[in-house]
Amino acid sequence: MSTQSGNGTDLKWSSPVLDLLLKYGPVAVVVVGAAWAAFTWIAQRSDQAGREETRQAEAARVAIRESQKPFLEKQLAFYFEAAKATAALSTRDPKDQEWASARKRFWELYWGELGVVESPQIASGMVAFGQTLRELEKCVDDGKTCDGLQRPLTGASLALAHSIRESIEAGWGYRLDELPAKK
Repeated sequence: MSTQSGNGTDLKWSSPVLDLLLKYGPVAVVVVGAAWAAFTWIAQRSDQAGREETRQAEAARVAIRESQKPFLEKQLAFYFEAAKATAALSTRDPKDQEWASARKRFWELYWGELGVVESPQIASGMVAFGQTLRELEKCVDDGKTCDGLQRPLTGASLALAHSIRESIEAGWGYRLDELPAKK
């Protein structure tokens, strides 16, 4: 609706909707603004809490890894010794002094230090290698030619090396690149 004043230049607009907007509009703006501010604050707090939780979990994981580090380093050293000994036993001539030294070291690891730190998978691999090695040792100790008995050691050595690799990945929490199959 419009009305005209006496001088003809002033117009006055009036309607129920306009009256409601003028009366309650500022209140609605304040309420919506407050709701938006509250929502934003809650979202930021939630994000901060999530980041803090992630940071604390990472710190705990690092602390655990650091506390395990001496054990893992010792385990790693024995694993490499076992891999080296089994590789020598499966590839060297049983008449070589290196083969005899590797044989001695394998059994020392088997009955000693490695048993303290090895995982169940490594224990199984060492047992399998040891059983195959015993057959070869009987032949070597009898002074026979034992080429056919040494060949299975290569597969057992490689299987043990792969188990060692998996144990290292699990213990250190580090994923190594995939290996192509060896034959």
